[in-house]
Amino acid sequence: MYTVTFSLGLLSGAILIWFIMRSKIRRTYEVAKTESNTEIAVLNERLRGNEAQLTSANKEIHENALQIGQLRDDLSSELKRVAELDATLASELKVI
Repeated sequence: MYTVTFSLGLLSGAILIWFIMRSKIRRTYEVAKTESNTEIAVLNERLRGNEAQLTSANKEIHENALQIGQLRDDLSSELKRVAELDATLASELKVI
């Protein structure tokens, strides 16, 4: 008789604890899921911001590279002009 009573008490206690813990576990899971979704959204937004900055920086680098090429061409032209003017000046000084 005591064994049956003990077994029923143990079984009813286990069922009661299972019901209590089930709701706690479910709430904890929902809270963790909500927090992780929020964190994922924040991280995705930061990632989009970083990608936008990277795109902007790459565009700026490309524009600067084009400008450097143009300046290099201008410098080359000016150096040729200076050389021509030096040659012209030297030839005119020989005439004098």
